[in-house]
Amino acid sequence: MTRCDAALTTNQAALERVEAFLRLVSDIFTGPRVRVLPMRALGTVAYRRWTAAGHPTMPDGMSLRRLRQTNWDRVVSAHAGVQVSEVRAPVVSAQADAAGRLPAM
Repeated sequence: MTRCDAALTTNQAALERVEAFLRLVSDIFTGPRVRVLPMRALGTVAYRRWTAAGHPTMPDGMSLRRLRQTNWDRVVSAHAGVQVSEVRAPVVSAQADAAGRLPAM
């Protein structure tokens, strides 16, 4: 955590990405619980697009609706262990990417 804190205090772009990601997560996952794998996939997609663009940009309303309506329990097995999660991570990332069509953030 110390390294994370230091990175956020010295790297303004990283701080902006973290704040945007937390806003994005709260906009998409509105229920009482969030599965780790969809959050990880969303973070992977957002990081890839935001670093390519140089700054974070939130998706439009239609993309947010599609991401909210995605049945993440269907996409990610409830009994997925760590090994299964590692295998399914690219699949879930592709689902998040396709559902959200996150703009080049």
